[in-house]
Amino acid sequence: MSQANKSINQQQSHESSPLLNNNQSESCEVIFKRFRNKYRFHIGGAWIIAILTAAAIAYLLNYEKMDSIDPNQCTSDRDKTSTIILSLFFGAAGTITADRFYLGYVTVGIVKLLTGGLAGLWWTFDFVLVLMGVLSDVNGCILR
Repeated sequence: MSQANKSINQQQSHESSPLLNNNQSESCEVIFKRFRNKYRFHIGGAWIIAILTAAAIAYLLNYEKMDSIDPNQCTSDRDKTSTIILSLFFGAAGTITADRFYLGYVTVGIVKLLTGGLAGLWWTFDFVLVLMGVLSDVNGCILR
């Protein structure tokens, strides 16, 4: 391939790229904003699909545990409804892990806090587990 053809191919690839523009003086912030505005529905849709997939995986991995919960197992002093409310309002951002701290899982709560809740995936797992009644408190007692 000749040097002229390589130059033309490079120009065509730069023209079709959403990140590169003829204006070389653009900052990274301007390039990112242009990319985000152009692909915002793709990014949002991918995030929603990831959250729904995480919910399905959490359900499928733990659905057998729902039937095997022993009714004679100890009952926690923590409430399932309170856990759901804490998880829904303070866990959805992934940054505040109030549900794990409420259940007594301090170390897991700190790790979840430091990782940002894995962009909502960890919150989805926890929320589904609480709704299913599979997630117990730190002592292994079922929520009342």
